Amino acid sequence: MLTCRACRIEPFAWLRHVLTALPQRAADADITDLLPFNFKKQPA
Repeated sequence: MLTCRACRIEPFAWLRHVLTALPQRAADADITDLLPFNFKKQPA
């Protein structure tokens, strides 16, 4: 959450994105794109 704040990302939007995308990935998949500093801000 602190990283989201530092990147000026709304934590709830990021968390919703991660919890939606993570179950759809393979167990050995690379998840670095899910980190807050790689999250692309969604239009409102």
